[in-house]
Amino acid sequence: MQILSQQLHWTREDLAQQAQQADLLLDGALEVINDIAFDRCDEALTDGEDPIELNPDVLQVLLS
Repeated sequence: MQILSQQLHWTREDLAQQAQQADLLLDGALEVINDIAFDRCDEALTDGEDPIELNPDVLQVLLS
């Protein structure tokens, strides 16, 4: 979440590199984060494949 929250728009390549540095698989990490977002906000945090865009309202809830 800390990596994602650095910006609202990511290229898939840039975000994949960030995930790799954190020893995470990008798709798995996004799935877990979006599951949590659905539980708390009834909508996903991320949208799209490339670019990947973040919903700022959901992000704010998840960071609080």
